[in-house]
Amino acid sequence: MANFVHLDGFAHLTALPCIRFSFADYTAVVSLYGGQVLSLTLKGEELLWLSPTTDWQNQHPIRGGVPVCWPWFGPVDPALTQQQVPNHGLARTHLWQQVADESCSDHALLILQAEFDNIPWQAGKVRLQCQYLLNHKGLHLHLHCSELTLQQAALHTYFACDDVRQATVSPLPATFINKVVPAETSAALQFGDEIDR
Repeated sequence: MANFVHLDGFAHLTALPCIRFSFADYTAVVSLYGGQVLSLTLKGEELLWLSPTTDWQNQHPIRGGVPVCWPWFGPVDPALTQQQVPNHGLARTHLWQQVADESCSDHALLILQAEFDNIPWQAGKVRLQCQYLLNHKGLHLHLHCSELTLQQAALHTYFACDDVRQATVSPLPATFINKVVPAETSAALQFGDEIDR
């Protein structure tokens, strides 16, 4: 059975409200600030990268782990608003609330929720819920929005790796957008130079 532990900070992020929970060989740490997964370990080995210089205070988004980018990803479409808004949405710098947790013989589940009344094109409050499910296969995240509204979402995962030059990603679609250097490929993606896709 899982054990849900409330933490007052994680790594170098002091006073950051977090919840740590485990199931089988996996342990996850989720920040209530941004609803962001900060750590996922398998048998004690860290699977995610967290920037050693990131900060969370003064409305800074945390860099690393698995941020929840919502209700837009990247810059917001100027046709939707002329307001000055952050890249990757509002969820990353919002304080979330724990609404439930459960553990049983085949999983551990944490549910966080945040309410937003500042989406530029949406009148009234919108509730976003994220479910963090640990089972024998790993961590599964599910987002649910309470309202039918124009939205984008991304669970933008930062994986840890010893040498990025040895990492590959496949299979990939025949074409993709690389914001740094326009590229088309049908082979596995390899890293060496900066890439943002």
